[in-house]
Amino acid sequence: MLHQPSSFFSFRLMIKGLVTGLLFTCFLSVANAQTTGFIREKIITKVTARCQDRQHATKPAGATPQMIEKYCACNATYMADKLTEDQVFKLQDNTPPGPSVEMVQAANKSCAAELEKG
Repeated sequence: MLHQPSSFFSFRLMIKGLVTGLLFTCFLSVANAQTTGFIREKIITKVTARCQDRQHATKPAGATPQMIEKYCACNATYMADKLTEDQVFKLQDNTPPGPSVEMVQAANKSCAAELEKG
């Protein structure tokens, strides 16, 4: 089975690093809106890449590169779907609320189930 991070801290650091690299020229139209546009694309790209690096480093038994790619893309999309832009910006400053531990665990569970379906 693919490695599912037990620590919310590692996800928080991953997002913080992502947001730090973003140009803040985007304006929030609604604080509680899901991530959109440039921010969403960058979250998906960065979270997918870091997830794949972590998965390849841990070499999960029986996981093919295609399975890892699918699992990581699923996780990144799940988080981009659930995080608000306000949460993403607050992660940069270590200001709550960021994604909850439950949200990260739900992403892992949902994506593992998708992977098992084929």
